[in-house]
Amino acid sequence: TPSGTRRRFGKWLAGTRRAGICYWRGLVPRAPREIEPLLTAGQVLRSRVEAWLTVPDQHRIPVRVVDLRGTVQADRIHRREAQVVVIGADDAPIPRLAVTRRGASIVARKVVTGPSGREFAAPLGVLRITAVTGEGPWELTGKSWEYVLARAGFLRPQVMPRMSAVSAIRQLVREVLPDVALSVAPGVRDVLCSARTYDPGDGSRWRAIEEYALLAGAELFCPPGGGFRLAPIPTADRAADWTVHEGAGLVSREQSWSEDETANCVRVEDPDTHSVGVAADTRPGSPTYVGDAGMEVLTGRRGDTGLIGYRLIPEFLSLPASSDLIARDAARDRLGQLQARAGGVTFTAIDQPWADVGDVVGVHADAGMSRHVITGLPISGTAVDAVTPDTA
Repeated sequence: TPSGTRRRFGKWLAGTRRAGICYWRGLVPRAPREIEPLLTAGQVLRSRVEAWLTVPDQHRIPVRVVDLRGTVQADRIHRREAQVVVIGADDAPIPRLAVTRRGASIVARKVVTGPSGREFAAPLGVLRITAVTGEGPWELTGKSWEYVLARAGFLRPQVMPRMSAVSAIRQLVREVLPDVALSVAPGVRDVLCSARTYDPGDGSRWRAIEEYALLAGAELFCPPGGGFRLAPIPTADRAADWTVHEGAGLVSREQSWSEDETANCVRVEDPDTHSVGVAADTRPGSPTYVGDAGMEVLTGRRGDTGLIGYRLIPEFLSLPASSDLIARDAARDRLGQLQARAGGVTFTAIDQPWADVGDVVGVHADAGMSRHVITGLPISGTAVDAVTPDTA
């Protein structure tokens, strides 16, 4: 968000830390220990939603949330989108400027009351207001700030010199949002990228950001607490961030799968440096194994498993990769990203306000325990019903 908004939200966040109502692990919020047993047992949490409007160059204005619903999606450019109905706090009218001025934001959090009476806050989003209707109550649509970068395409050819991936991403973000906070998580590869010129046009800046992020093995997104985060592409081979159990937090579970989102081979090439990297699913036990014939295309030797497999379905990318190694790593990460988003398990569970896209969830059911990356889920808004995340 712009500097004024970020500073005001930072002061609010610092205040919640002093009051002991916000728990953080690194820069990612996690459920506090007092709340975790309630989530594991499948109990609906006692909670309320709080929100503020922030107007450029003005103070934060508290509002009362009548309704807040939305979604977080890994495959959408702006991960967070919410529809919010608000009225003035204490029934006071909301100044028209607060909701009608372009560039305003809404900051929302869910406050959960624990068994001891202590309150814990889970950020729900810092969203740019993109649509307004009504006259009180006001109906707002808010989108996370990737939306702004996606709309800020290059007006003229953008010449990017030979530079590191992280430096390129910082430059592309700060040309539009110069004072925004951008954190880099451990595990991001700050590789050297070759020079590239990007054509002007709609979405051109975001496409460039995605290319540099992929070379770094990462994704750029807005976390629920605001700002931007560059973090490694999530995989299910790490420890679960949270778990759901059948008969408790897990309400229902079903398989999901999409042919349209599936590729089992990725080829990355830089036409300027002639760097090439290929990654493919060569695991015979995998549902997207390239098959024995595919192995012959990839290696020159036909596989000896006797399996037809999924066939060889490639995706082709042109990236500013300065070496074959960097291109190969990018191809491998893109393959993992495609497989993560192709489908897996859709389940309904008790609302967990601290859960987010990219988290790894352990699903305990009669068939055993499996780990999955969350690729989509509803925002934990005013409804207290169970939620249905999508996982890979």
